[in-house]
Amino acid sequence: MQEREYRAYHILERVTHYSPILTEGGALTWYGLEHIIGHESKPFNWLSKLENVYGHELVGQEDKIKALADHIASSPSGSVATVLGPFGSGKTGFVFGLAEELISSGKMRREEIKHRAMNDLDWNKTYTVDDILRDNFPGEKDRKCVHPRLLILEEHERADKQTDEDAFTMLGLLLPEIPFLILTGESTLKDPQFFKLIGVDRSKIYSVEMDPITPESLKEALKRRMIFIFGDYAQGFDPDALFDPEFLDFLIPNTNPPVATYRDALLWISSMGQQAETILDLKGEQENQPAHINGDFYRKIRQARRSTMEPYEYSVKAGLHKLIRTTYDHSTSFQPLSYEKLIELGLYEGMGLDRTQRGRERELDRRMRSLLSEGNGAIVEVDKSELTKKKDSDRRFLPTVDTFLDARYNPILE
Repeated sequence: MQEREYRAYHILERVTHYSPILTEGGALTWYGLEHIIGHESKPFNWLSKLENVYGHELVGQEDKIKALADHIASSPSGSVATVLGPFGSGKTGFVFGLAEELISSGKMRREEIKHRAMNDLDWNKTYTVDDILRDNFPGEKDRKCVHPRLLILEEHERADKQTDEDAFTMLGLLLPEIPFLILTGESTLKDPQFFKLIGVDRSKIYSVEMDPITPESLKEALKRRMIFIFGDYAQGFDPDALFDPEFLDFLIPNTNPPVATYRDALLWISSMGQQAETILDLKGEQENQPAHINGDFYRKIRQARRSTMEPYEYSVKAGLHKLIRTTYDHSTSFQPLSYEKLIELGLYEGMGLDRTQRGRERELDRRMRSLLSEGNGAIVEVDKSELTKKKDSDRRFLPTVDTFLDARYNPILE
């Protein structure tokens, strides 16, 4: 394969890519699809380690960024803000964009902004603010650092319940030493228990919710990524040529709350690119043909990957497919389903009534974990806090994006 080199803004001298990316007319090729879109691609892995890469893909949040920057600059010490949204919805891009806004507007210096991931910290220990800000923790080589005016702690909800409680209690103790704290995450940051643990009045917390992904914002994010990596070479890229409009309606289903994210949508598209050579039998010059992502190609991929399901999985998934096919309209948001609705669809299917109560509860718990599992789950639980366990009757669920796509293009029952 001929090696090609493309320039990518002033941050890099060059990016080397080993495949043709654009065909005549500015369409992505099937061969290049996985490399340019995928988070696992070498160019993006390299670029993502560079400061500011996320900001170049942030779409439509400028007003919220400016408003939060102004709020930070005028807030008293010990103030807190939350940036809420599912994993992959753009929260990291938002806080990187916020940092750039604070710096470019002269409100803060770069060294006054500190950014940490929550899972970098062992919350069973007692930290001081200086401990959190050091590149090396106590017991290692000490390093003096600038005390921040802004501390950003990201994605606490990857931790378990006990760690969350410890972390928030610790944060509450540290707040008097932190001029401004931003936490990013999802449902737990809305939980009343969260506010109790950190000892802050809920009405005094500034909250930002990420805008939901839309077909247009996904296409704009993809184009920004293209231009960031490949510079002027990608200016002619037309994302409308890549997507079948109906496919986008199911890749980004209209649900309340949203279940689709930028990260998942781009990874799905990248996965389809990885399958292209096998499914389309691309050889020789055909590898340079324009990519067009549609339901037919999705169906071929899924039919090749279908696995054996247990009776209850088959029943619930088939019921979800039928429900989506008969009721879903992209112009109206799809509402969460109750736990009772899952039972109606077949959650109990094939489960003997002669089990002990404890045995039945364990089996139902196993089934729910299977239906909710990441990567191959049929449903996602909404508004689930890691701090407060809900009764089954209060739980709500939405089909995953995979379930919406399968319901439309590869249903269990036609």
